[in-house]
Amino acid sequence: MIEEFVHDVEAHTYEFRGQRVISITDTLADQGFVDYSRIPASVREVALACGREVAKATQLLDEGRLQWSSLRETVEWEGKTYTWTLGRVLAYVEFKREFQFKPIVREQPFYDPTYGYAGRPDCFGETAYGPATVQLKAGPVEPWVGLQTAAAARLFSLAGYESQKRIGVQLRADGTFKATWFKDSMGDLRIFLSALACSKWRMNNR
Repeated sequence: MIEEFVHDVEAHTYEFRGQRVISITDTLADQGFVDYSRIPASVREVALACGREVAKATQLLDEGRLQWSSLRETVEWEGKTYTWTLGRVLAYVEFKREFQFKPIVREQPFYDPTYGYAGRPDCFGETAYGPATVQLKAGPVEPWVGLQTAAAARLFSLAGYESQKRIGVQLRADGTFKATWFKDSMGDLRIFLSALACSKWRMNNR
């Protein structure tokens, strides 16, 4: 029997009833909102690796399972030194303190049966400003994160978690953070759904 909704963590893919489902990040990349083509491959690779490690470390922190000794201030990558996880996790600790953030859902896959997209949003939780969809970034929060969080907030809503706010949080290597608020929920979601429709058309007409 085929499972209704399946997420392959290693392959970063989603299926519903045996059919491939497009993700939030794939949609944004396909439509050019996310474009790393001008960044050298080696730099892009280390940035993506750092982002994955920071995501994993912050989730372990929320679960009370983080081994602080596993965090590193810097790493050597192809002869160059890059900042790494320690400062960024400390920045997350500061964000949680200042925003009184209490995560409820972390990195869970969801599917939208109406529009046919899936994703594994970063965080949903309570803040001093109300329930919020929170997107953590190891680098700058780009404008397209507004579309990303709008799509994520809809997935959370379908699962019973209603967001009042959407926040992109840059976790800096020096232990500080920068929060970016996204206020045009309907507009951001409308743009994402338009991009999703275009991506699906391309997929069906290749």
